[in-house]
Parts: sequence; C-alpha cells; structure tokens
Amino acid sequence: MKNIHAPFRQALILVLGLFLALSMRAQSSDSFLLVQTLPLPATFATTDNLGNLYILGPDNALEKYNAEGRRLARYSNNRLGPATSVDAANPLKLVIWYAEFRTVVFLDRSLTELGTLLLDAAGFDLVRNVAMSFDGNLWVYDEALFKLKKISPEGLTLFETPALNQLLTLPPTADGLKEIGNQVYLADQRQGVFVFDQYAALLTTWTDKSKDFYAVEGRQYFLTDTALRIRTTRPFMETNVVLPEVVNEKSRFRLNEQRLLIWDERGVRVYRVP
Repeated sequence: MKNIHAPFRQALILVLGLFLALSMRAQSSDSFLLVQTLPLPATFATTDNLGNLYILGPDNALEKYNAEGRRLARYSNNRLGPATSVDAANPLKLVIWYAEFRTVVFLDRSLTELGTLLLDAAGFDLVRNVAMSFDGNLWVYDEALFKLKKISPEGLTLFETPALNQLLTLPPTADGLKEIGNQVYLADQRQGVFVFDQYAALLTTWTDKSKDFYAVEGRQYFLTDTALRIRTTRPFMETNVVLPEVVNEKSRFRLNEQRLLIWDERGVRVYRVP
C-alpha cells in the first residue's frame, strides 16, 4: 500500500508547493510600503544604507534628511552649473556629479566638501556618469576610449577594461553606473546591464532593459514605467510587481537597496521594495 500511495503523496506535495509559490507571487503585488514622504521639489533624490535621504533641489543645493524627515545638513555650490546626481552608496564619502562642467565633488557625511576632481583636466573628455567605490575611489566610463576605469580622487587610473568596442559588437553607453557589493554595473538602455568585477574585468551581460536597476545576492531588480521586475536565481523565478503609484512623464525614479524613490512636482516618496 505504501508504494501505491507514494506517487499520490508526491504529486500532492508538488501541487501544494506550486500553489504556495503562486500565492506568494500574488501577495507581492501590494508589498510596496511607503516609508517616507517629503513635499519638497527635487531634481534628484537618493538614499544611503543608513536610511538617510538626499535631495537635490531646484536651487541646486543638496540637503540630507534622516528617516524621520529632519534635515541634518546642507551643501550648496553654484560655481559648477546644475548638479546632476548624487552617489551615497558610501555614506561616509559622497559624490556630487556636475555633468556640465564634468566635475566631481567629494563630501563627508556632514556634507562638508573634501575635494574636487575636474575630469577634463585629468584627461577624461567624454564621461556622462560616475559612481563611488566602497574604497573611496571612483568609477568612470570613458566613452571616447570605450573603457570603464577605476580612478583615484586625484584622477589616476587604477584599473581599466580593454577597449570595449574591440570586445563587443556594440560598445555600451553609460546611461547608469553603480557599484554594488564587489561588482560594478554599467547600464545601457538599448542593450541592458554590463557587469564587471572590482578590477574592471567584464563578467557578464544582462539583456534586461530598464529605467533603473539593482542587484543583491541572487536577486536582480529592473524598473520599468509600470512595474518592478524581480528575478531570483536560486531557484529561478521572475515576478512583476506593479508600482505603488501611477507615474507620468514628469516622474523620476531611483532604485537603491530595499528602496524605490519616486519624485515629481509633488515631492519625494520613498517606498520599501518587496
């Protein structure tokens, strides 16, 4: 009798497991959680891993807020044109990128200026995005030479890729650049995401096209206009989670570790990512 019922029990376990997985996927559609709202106009916003929020305002000033919405610090610099973005992956050493003047400003956690780097003067003529490294150095993608480079705060090249136009059929453009953990991610909205190690060696390419992305230990996140696509590798599964609010052409996004930021004329909203 045991042998007769064993296949039935195995089939029942398989069906129950599939039902549980589908239930979890269905529940994830409403699993965004609004954790912070600031009714402040912003041109860019991001968070660090300590829960602080950084906002670039229309006045070109950077302001830092804690998780309760209290302003902690402010930095303003109107000599370098409009600030483009902020990288707060390392909350002890932040980077403000002034793309018009191709200048990087380094700040400490109190938003006190530590120094600047003029990429033109350092020999980097065509750079659209920069990313802070955990060790205090900087990642840039030189689109004139098609090379991803890790450079010091003084502009000295530490590591670099070979010319990617010789390795790839179509070399990437730097629509986004992030260091996450011990890997570097270069996003091209036409092709996907190119993944490199800490020594600028190309590891793999994801063909997913998205407005923004993030990755953490077996999970990859890709942001579209309407949903967040979450892919797990062990076991392999993909889930589309509808965004927590309707967005329009004025909405801007930033996807960080466990945080989705959306900002527009109404202000900045921070959601916990499922």
